[in-house]
Amino acid sequence: MIRLLVGGSVLGLLMLVGVIALVVFARTRLVHYEARSSAMEPHVQKGSLVVVDHTAYERTPPQRDDIVALFPPAFASSDGFAVFLRVVGVPGDRVAIRGGRLYLGGKRVDEPYEPANYEFALHDYGVYVNHRRLAVEKADIPPRPDWSGPDAVPRRCYVVLGDNRRQAVDSHVWGFLCPKPPGTIDGAELLGRVVIPFS
Repeated sequence: MIRLLVGGSVLGLLMLVGVIALVVFARTRLVHYEARSSAMEPHVQKGSLVVVDHTAYERTPPQRDDIVALFPPAFASSDGFAVFLRVVGVPGDRVAIRGGRLYLGGKRVDEPYEPANYEFALHDYGVYVNHRRLAVEKADIPPRPDWSGPDAVPRRCYVVLGDNRRQAVDSHVWGFLCPKPPGTIDGAELLGRVVIPFS
């Protein structure tokens, strides 16, 4: 029977086993979601299909410029849908938005996106938007011992922003992405790295 299925050759059998292994690998590692917001436009269009690698961060942490899939903290309702945002700050980075433009370590980052319509700063162990501190009750702000400095992204946390800064609900609304284990009620859940956005 197997001989008939694979043309009677060992090479054919190996090819069949390889295809089956590839399908199983892809189904357990790659998952697709629909983009339900315009937060990442123009890179990820609202309504487009997005493929996410759920295992991307098992061995290495997110890197600056990665597009990540996540469930935001419970207080930042996304109606239970995954959101997609760009990592702009990793642990230890000094991140700010002044005059609508992103700054890292005091240096302006050239970005092709529409400027933000808000100011953003890390200062005195807090996140400030338009010179007002985000309330710890309504934002993911770790306690002081988790910070590496009063104006730097805390350990195990990230600043994530949408490319469409004026429409995105992101770190300027709910603080840091400090991934919590799946099923945690109050924290953001990092799902993986966006591999392919399809429009």
